[in-house]
Amino acid sequence: MEQKDIDVYEILKDVPKGTEFYTSLCGNVGLAYLESNKEAGEAIWTKNKDGEYSFNKNGRWMKGGEVTFFPSKQMRDWSKFFKKGDVLEYAGDDEGLQGSCTFEKFEDETKTRFLGRYVKEKEALYSKRPSSLRTADWVKSDDPADYIRFVEERLGGKLNRETLEIEKQLEFKDGDIVALVVRKCTHIAIFQSRQEAYIGFHAVLCQNDELLLEEPFREDVGDIELRLATDSEKQQLFDALAKEGKAWDAEKKQIVDLKPAFEIGKLYVFDEEDEDGKVMVIGKLIAKNESEDTLTFGNQYEIETEKFVTDQAFDLDISLHEVLREATENEVELFNKHYAIWKEQPCFKTFDKVLVSIGSGFKWRPALFIRDHGENCTNRYNVLPLYSGKPADFEHCIPYEGYENIAFADYNSEDLPLPF
Repeated sequence: MEQKDIDVYEILKDVPKGTEFYTSLCGNVGLAYLESNKEAGEAIWTKNKDGEYSFNKNGRWMKGGEVTFFPSKQMRDWSKFFKKGDVLEYAGDDEGLQGSCTFEKFEDETKTRFLGRYVKEKEALYSKRPSSLRTADWVKSDDPADYIRFVEERLGGKLNRETLEIEKQLEFKDGDIVALVVRKCTHIAIFQSRQEAYIGFHAVLCQNDELLLEEPFREDVGDIELRLATDSEKQQLFDALAKEGKAWDAEKKQIVDLKPAFEIGKLYVFDEEDEDGKVMVIGKLIAKNESEDTLTFGNQYEIETEKFVTDQAFDLDISLHEVLREATENEVELFNKHYAIWKEQPCFKTFDKVLVSIGSGFKWRPALFIRDHGENCTNRYNVLPLYSGKPADFEHCIPYEGYENIAFADYNSEDLPLPF
């Protein structure tokens, strides 16, 4: 890569102020600061005893000019301005030599030699003391994972690339709540297992509050730090699970569905089997016995059949239902709407004595009630008329008791006289 293509500004972002560099304009200078806008003509500022000197992001003193800002007078290649913890690969003239190491520091301000730690040559690892190596022979590794894994397995610990120490790792077991630190971002997770270079989790709460539940796993390329989570971190994870209707079962070692906190008087949705198959029911909870895993519902509305059940309580076994949840706002509105309609209608039982009519101008005829098809049917009432003895459907239905005097009369349903 040519010098002009190197973004020196990005390289210097985490370099301490005062670090010594070189410029062909006036010799050695110290880094002063970086402008917030790296595209500015004066993006990099340096100084020495004689004054301040600025350069653009590529190390040029002025647009169109030559690069005049370098790591040192003797070493002018910014791609070899290594930093502590960088993994390097040998790229010198000895073609038979294959080596990797971890950069510790330059030996002096010339930056022509550096101290390398954990030098790997083929299958040998030299870890007792740093090695003095020539800067020109080494390049930064694009894929350090294999080298880091080799060092950690050989030395039995985790390579901390900030301190360059080998840290002995805790042995985590299935179900431990851990803090997962990756590139300075802290996530909270439930540890599952470690398989070679991969770490598996039951759940992960990311730093951005995203919750991962599909048994996520992460490849450890040397950038992961694991520790036991604090009590507050554990609570964050448990709260996030609860928001999703989930909980951690420490005995079963798995994520489970969280049972709702059932409240008397609230509406809940559950699945139920009838003669037509499975239906969804909205029911009003009137009693509960959670020690026996049972709930009792009073008024119930079958969504598919539009049938309202009010004359019998229903005992529900919590463990036997795939669907059991609190009703949504729309479902509450649907229940209340149909409950209001039901209240306006007389409640008939099979074989109740009724009077029926098919509309304005038609007579009210005595019949025995069979069933109600629901308010969406024009002729919703199915009855057994006494005059025919055959089941038939009618639009209007009123109790016989109290209206005996209008039998066979043709009152409009809106103009019925008051009952006796």
